[in-house]
Amino acid sequence: MMSVCPVNARFLCSGAALVLALALSACGGGGGGDDDAGRNFSVGGTVSGLTGNGLVLQLNGGGDLAIVTNGPFTFTTRVNDGGGYIVSVRTQPTAPDQFCSVSQGSGQIHADVGNVIVACSAVQALYPQNGGNWNRWVLNIGPARNPLAASDQPCTIDAGRSGPEQCIHAGELRTWNSAHVASCAGLTARDALDAFEWVCSQGTGGTAVFTSTGFRPGKKLSDLIDFTALTWRDNRIQVIGTQSFESPSGKWWSNPIVPMYSHGAPVPGAINVITSDMPAAFDLVSGSALVVQPGRTLTAAAGRDRLLQASIVGGEMWIEGDFDAAGATNGIYMQGIVTSVLRGVRVYNASGNGIDLGGASGMILEDVQAINNGGHGIVLGGGFRLSASSARHNGAVGVLAGGSFSLDGHSRIDGLLVAHNGSQGLLVSGSNTVVSSVTATNNSSTGVWLSGQYNIARGITAVNNGWVGIELSSHNTLLDSAATGNALEGVRVFSTGNRLSGVMRLGALADCGGQIVNCMTTAPSDAAFIIGSGIPAAFVAKVTTDDSSNASDSNGAASLVAITDWLNFDNRLRGWGASGLDFPDASQRGPCASGTTCRIWDWSLRSTDTVLRAVLPLPSGDDALVHRWSAATAQECSLVTGAVWSATASACLSTLLRRTTELAGRGGNGNTLCEAGEVCLHTPNYGAYLGHETLAPAGAPTTGQVPGVQLMNYATNGR
Repeated sequence: MMSVCPVNARFLCSGAALVLALALSACGGGGGGDDDAGRNFSVGGTVSGLTGNGLVLQLNGGGDLAIVTNGPFTFTTRVNDGGGYIVSVRTQPTAPDQFCSVSQGSGQIHADVGNVIVACSAVQALYPQNGGNWNRWVLNIGPARNPLAASDQPCTIDAGRSGPEQCIHAGELRTWNSAHVASCAGLTARDALDAFEWVCSQGTGGTAVFTSTGFRPGKKLSDLIDFTALTWRDNRIQVIGTQSFESPSGKWWSNPIVPMYSHGAPVPGAINVITSDMPAAFDLVSGSALVVQPGRTLTAAAGRDRLLQASIVGGEMWIEGDFDAAGATNGIYMQGIVTSVLRGVRVYNASGNGIDLGGASGMILEDVQAINNGGHGIVLGGGFRLSASSARHNGAVGVLAGGSFSLDGHSRIDGLLVAHNGSQGLLVSGSNTVVSSVTATNNSSTGVWLSGQYNIARGITAVNNGWVGIELSSHNTLLDSAATGNALEGVRVFSTGNRLSGVMRLGALADCGGQIVNCMTTAPSDAAFIIGSGIPAAFVAKVTTDDSSNASDSNGAASLVAITDWLNFDNRLRGWGASGLDFPDASQRGPCASGTTCRIWDWSLRSTDTVLRAVLPLPSGDDALVHRWSAATAQECSLVTGAVWSATASACLSTLLRRTTELAGRGGNGNTLCEAGEVCLHTPNYGAYLGHETLAPAGAPTTGQVPGVQLMNYATNGR
């Protein structure tokens, strides 16, 4: 894709001491012909599990060594004393296809090395040519945009800029032809690390094939890493049901896992890990992953404006961990970057923006939190996906969506909490954005503002914001949403062309400017309204007992100056905010003021609530809605995943199932809309909380206008 060198050689660029040694070695440091035998050493190890043909290893990006059998091996190329070495796989074996990984394969050399381990497994990459290792992306082509039936072609910068569904992070996609049974009936699969979702399909050889579709909720790259040994953890596929069997155990990737030091730089192609609390500031490079070990924190180095930054044209980055940006203007800053992932990222205490990706596009953010930053919490360009995330207690806008690469949006937001921010909660300035299941509360200005056009928002709850709960500019669609207790009104419709549909819950007629007609400006608006529904009492809201996960609270409260723990709470919908009077009240809007008492708030719904919880019924296949996108031609429409160009209406249209959200990693097209043939989450609640714990099937597949949808529900709904 955007690589400056092949995947197995990317890690030869560097900045740290180890990496500098690698670069010197790769640039001629090997010296098989050196007469002084004490100045250079051999590198070798052992191969196990090999049953295929064609395995080729490399030393420092060269010195190809063909391996034909299990057992010991030694490269003919030698490495100078003090030089660096990295052993990698150049060519994976075939007939049968296998995936071989390397551990203990990098370091500085001062004696002959013989402990490199190459382990081969039957579990392999779904896209072996361009998706074999972590941080590799392939094009998601084809009319269905199915990530499991895409090309094995590398992604491009232009494709990455077009939206989050155009390219696939192929590193998460592993596959195994079981060669055990001919049918998938009665079988389910999991992996030993419980990290991935799995599906079963009929292989071309007539046996069941198991394929991962992506991470399970809450799982991330750090779950796959042994931070002590600095290697990949062994994993295997376990099949249960009518028969029980499992794949061989092994390591599924070959990227070297390299420790980071405060004076170094991330190594392209490697998994760069931080295993201790330390101050640093890094310039990110294409093709690199940076993972802070769980329980550790990267803090801002003195005199650096940004903790992490990337101002290049490139991508294929992966970032995880906790980042305390105190002393820096920005926590994470990216300009010109595409097709990268922030997962399990928490950024706090920056004087400016916590996460600034306004000049990036095609980004995927999952389980990301921006907390107690002086500026905006999260700034996003175009073509992004933001899921299961929050922006809390920031000085300006919680999430500002729309930047220099906006390209008319094509962005997705779902499962978002924006609370106690100093300006708007969520501001969407682009077009063609899907916004689902958002709770916007106690912000100083508007809760959710769709200032662009042809966006669709559903399941929004806006309570006690300092201006309007939900604002719509022009030609936007709002479904099944709730608003009350906001300073001006609940829903404000600025112009004609906006559509309201589904069931709208308001605290009073004033939430539509005194009369419902003010919200229903344009046909085919067909919303039903429930007035005076007691929305604030639906939330757990103020916490008055100790949060067992938070180190700063006493019975849910603390003075602002005493708060040192902004991150850890008993669930992801908790966080610090102004305590104030009885909720909802103007005294609770915005961040805590200096010298005041702060309170932990819980924006989950109460298990006893009947206003926002479990009130949107399971849809049938005929509970459909047709949404029109901003696209003037069939060619423009082709960029909107799942949409169809109607020559009759001269419009770009999508037909979606109401009260649902597409589940990521279940074989759908990834646009978050629930469409025919997909696996979707039924959304029975208003707002970001949709239940918790495990998912379970919710009835038979749908028939009708949106057929073949398999619906799921959370086992527990309410706290």
